[in-house]
Amino acid sequence: MTQRPQDPPQPRSLAPTPDSELAPTVDADGSRKWIYPDRRNGPHASQRRRLAMVLMMVYLAVPWISIGGQPLLRFDVLGGRLCLAGSVLALADASWLAFLLVGLGVALLFVTALKGRVWCGYACPQTVFVEWLIRPIEELIEGSAHHRRIVDRGPWTLAKAVRKFVKHIIFMGIAVVVANVFLAYFIPPTVVLGWIGSSPAANPIPFAIMLGVVTAFYGDLAWFREQFCSFLCPYARFQAVVMDKWTPVVTYDHARGEPRGRRATGACIDCGLCQRVCPTGIDIRNGLQLECISCNRCSDACDQVMGSLGRPTGLIRTVSQGELEHEQSSIWRRPRVWFYGLAMMVAFSVLAARVWLRDDLQMHFARQSGTAYSHMGDGRFANYFTLRAANEGATAKSLHLMPLDAGVEIICGACAAEVLAPHESRSYLIVVILTADAAAQLTTVRLKHEDTNKVFDLPLLLPGPAPQGGGS
Repeated sequence: MTQRPQDPPQPRSLAPTPDSELAPTVDADGSRKWIYPDRRNGPHASQRRRLAMVLMMVYLAVPWISIGGQPLLRFDVLGGRLCLAGSVLALADASWLAFLLVGLGVALLFVTALKGRVWCGYACPQTVFVEWLIRPIEELIEGSAHHRRIVDRGPWTLAKAVRKFVKHIIFMGIAVVVANVFLAYFIPPTVVLGWIGSSPAANPIPFAIMLGVVTAFYGDLAWFREQFCSFLCPYARFQAVVMDKWTPVVTYDHARGEPRGRRATGACIDCGLCQRVCPTGIDIRNGLQLECISCNRCSDACDQVMGSLGRPTGLIRTVSQGELEHEQSSIWRRPRVWFYGLAMMVAFSVLAARVWLRDDLQMHFARQSGTAYSHMGDGRFANYFTLRAANEGATAKSLHLMPLDAGVEIICGACAAEVLAPHESRSYLIVVILTADAAAQLTTVRLKHEDTNKVFDLPLLLPGPAPQGGGS
C-alpha cells in the first residue's frame, strides 16, 4: 500500500478571526490601524456639536476668569492651594480634598449608572477637541474619510506632503494653545505668560515643562486620538461594574435587526455604515464594548439608512437592556443609583460645611525639630517653636500673640509687626522665655491671639520634673 504524500505545512495567517479580541485600532501584527470615521449629520450630531462649541470655550476660558479677585478654578501647585468659585482652600489640609475627590468620583459613578457614558460622548475634553476641532480641520485640508483612506494608502506626492505638513503645523499650534491653557489650570496665567515671553535659556525648567506638555498634547491630538479611550482611560474599564440592566447604553436591537442582510428578513441590511462612522472603529452590532463612547454616531447613521428605506428608525438607539426585553422598571428599583446619589450628597455636604464653617485664620504650633531648651545666663529658660499661619479669608489678619501666664514673655517680632495677607501662608519662629519661678511651676504655656481670643497651649521642655512632650 502506498502512502499519500502529506501536504506541506501552511503558514499561519495573521488575519484576525471573526471572534478576535483585537482592539479596533490595532492590526493582527500589532501595528497601528488608522480609523477614518465618516461624518453623518443627525439630531445627536447637531446636539453634540452645539454642546462642544460651548464646552471648548468654557475649557479654554475658565483659567482666566476670576471671582472676587480669585480664580474661578485653579489647582495652584505653586501656591499649594485650590481656588474654586472664589474660595481658596489650602492643599496642606487634606480633609476637604478627600471629600472633594470622593464627591467628584461618586458623581461620575452616579451619572454613569443613571445615564450611561454621556460624559465620554458629550463632555470629555478628549472627545470634544478631537471630534469637533481636530477631525474637522483634517477633513477640510485632506478631504473626506474615504478620500483620506485612499490617499494614505497610495504613494507620497507633493500635494499629499504639503497637505499633511499644513495640517500638522495647525495641529501643533492648537497643541501649544491647549497645553498652555492646561498649565493655567495649575499655574497662575501671569506665570505661564511670563514663561512664554521669556527666553528658554533664562527659565530652562519651566521651558522643559511647557515643551513636555505641548509634546504630549500634540501626540494625543495628532496621532494617539481614539487610542486614549481604548488603552489609557480607566473609566471604560469599570463602567461594567457601575452599570446595571437599566442603564441606558447605545444598543443594536438584535431581535429586530437579525438576520441581517439586504435580502434577509431582519431590519438590518448589513450596510456597515454604523461601523464606518464610529470614531473608535467598533461594530456596535457585536454588543457593548469598552471602546464605545456613546457618541450616537451610529444611531444617526442607521436612522438615515432606515429613513431612506422607509423603515422605522431606532434600530440602533440609546436604551437599557431591560427596556429591550419589555420589562417594567423605575428609578425606585435601582438601589445603586440611590446609593451613589446619597454618597455624592454626603461628600459634597461635608465639603460645603467644611468650607463654610472653617476659621479664616489657621494657626499651628510645632516645636522646632532638634531643639530642647536653653538655659540663659540670667537664670531664665527658653523654648523654641514654629508657628505656621495660613490666612484663608478675604481680608488681612494680624498675628499678634500675648502670653497669659505670669513670668512668661515671647519673642516673635514678625508676629507683632506683620499682618498676613489674604490667602497667604507663612512660618514664624517663636521664642518662649520663662523666669526661673515660672519654669518651676509651668508645664505648658498659654498664648492668646488678640483678634480672635483663641488660646493655644504649648508644652514645654524644662529641667527637673517637667514632662517631656512635643509641640501641638
